[in-house]
Amino acid sequence: MLTPARRGALSARQIEILQMLADGKSPKEVARQLRISTQTVKNHLAGVRQALGVRKTAAAAAVAFCRGLIQ
Repeated sequence: MLTPARRGALSARQIEILQMLADGKSPKEVARQLRISTQTVKNHLAGVRQALGVRKTAAAAAVAFCRGLIQ
């Protein structure tokens, strides 16, 4: 398990959602699999983008990959 500092201030749920998107799932598929609303997925992604200092989800995935947060 990554420590909060290693995760770059992302929650475990944010990392989980970002990983699923990086694996090719759509926000709708992520929501369905996690049994949350699509809006909740979008809210998590907004937090991810803000924490990583980027504007696009693809850029967030790239930054997270470079930092070792996702595979």
